[in-house]
Amino acid sequence: MMGEKLDSTEIRKNNKLNVFRFLMRHGRSSTQDIVSALHLSRPTVVQVLRELDRQHLIRDGGVFESSGGRKARAFEPAYDAGFAIGADITKSHISFVLTDLSEKVIRSDRIQKNFENTPEYAESFRIYLRHFADSEPNLRERLLGVGISIPGIVDRTGTRIEISNLLGLHDMDYADLLHDDIMPVRFMNDANAAGMAEYFQNPGKTLFYLSLSDSVGGAVFLPDCGGGIVNDLSSNIYYGAHCHSAEVGHMVIHPDGERCYCGKTGCADVYCSAQRLTEAAGGSLERFFDRVAIRDPECCMVWDRYLDDLAILIDNIYMMFDCRIIVGGFVGSFMVPYMEELRSRLCSRNIFEDNADYVHTGMFRGEAAAFGAAVLYIEKLYNNI
Repeated sequence: MMGEKLDSTEIRKNNKLNVFRFLMRHGRSSTQDIVSALHLSRPTVVQVLRELDRQHLIRDGGVFESSGGRKARAFEPAYDAGFAIGADITKSHISFVLTDLSEKVIRSDRIQKNFENTPEYAESFRIYLRHFADSEPNLRERLLGVGISIPGIVDRTGTRIEISNLLGLHDMDYADLLHDDIMPVRFMNDANAAGMAEYFQNPGKTLFYLSLSDSVGGAVFLPDCGGGIVNDLSSNIYYGAHCHSAEVGHMVIHPDGERCYCGKTGCADVYCSAQRLTEAAGGSLERFFDRVAIRDPECCMVWDRYLDDLAILIDNIYMMFDCRIIVGGFVGSFMVPYMEELRSRLCSRNIFEDNADYVHTGMFRGEAAAFGAAVLYIEKLYNNI
């Protein structure tokens, strides 16, 4: 709890994790590098390094060049000691990413495949997954798990899909998709997964991730309140009482507006999903933004209205959370050139400040949801070393 003194076991665990993360971030380092950076005693660091070596999580990195005196021994992280796969299932494609303990995308693949809630689709997914896994030599014995992102409500365990109107899934168990396959599997809401990828880059502060893809969703990340205990990033997701927090796609922004697939009228999903834009360009989001870039009148008019509606939605989110907001998803990947236009609209609505510096585009332009789903398994290893 906050303010409580850590016991010796917790202190040792924190020290071990901090040393491990330092090596993962900085690569080849000496004992003295770690002592100086983390302000730990030399005996503590030496003991931790021995434990990490026994677990095969670090390896001997030789020695550093001497500037006079004894050469310092180097240690380097064993990035290949563990891997995780992330998959993102959407209406029209499946994305896969592979990451190792460095928590960087090593390889990715995208397959055009329209979703069907059928055994045939599930079998196709298994084949794609096995092929992706087998393309990395000797991966399976070091595979920590597979995280699968979907546009739906998933329970806290990640093993049951409560509902996905977009994919037509209701009360589906993960075993229906993967049976007893060789790899541990968990599902994750797509906005939570993509938000995890962003939150991982800058943990410890409240963050709202806004996903603008085939549907509109959100994820809320709250700072860890564990009193300094090892930080499990997945615990920072605010799920709500029924695991459907941040479903801002069904926040009404135009009362008595167009009907949403959920049955209500005027939902943000109707006005701010990527489909609102692709409909104006023959179903292609890339083609839409190409046309906006050359000032096509029809697409520019659609884009102008879209930005107005998006500003309403983001301003409502900001009024609730007063925090950094990341604009992501398919649309977010095209937003960089238009952020000043969006911020200008937000400034006119901001009653507290004369700027909109709180809104940003995401760091991930590609497979953020797949990567975020994979990172959970790497973080689980981190927190159990």
